Amino acid sequence: MRTAGLHQRGVVLDRERLRFETARRAISQRRLAYLAHVNEVTLSRIANGHPCSLRTLAKITDALSTVPILVGADSIVLAPEKESTAASTSAVLEEVSRASGHPRR
Repeated sequence: MRTAGLHQRGVVLDRERLRFETARRAISQRRLAYLAHVNEVTLSRIANGHPCSLRTLAKITDALSTVPILVGADSIVLAPEKESTAASTSAVLEEVSRASGHPRR
């Protein structure tokens, strides 16, 4: 699946985007799991296409926002293919904000 989306059992993340975001910050899944206070196995399952709760998604996005993007990483890390996902991603982020009680930045 190329886009993040809400499903009956939770949110399925864009696997390539998650890979891209960790690569441009030069952090491993293990480090992201630690920063997000999420079990490594849980993060691995999410990265492999399993759905997660909105609360877990909020933890992951909050953790990613604390790690700066490395200068120049965008020029050497292969970006996921562009699709018109802005609307669906925005809707998911709004839902996460409401569910987690965290205002969007």
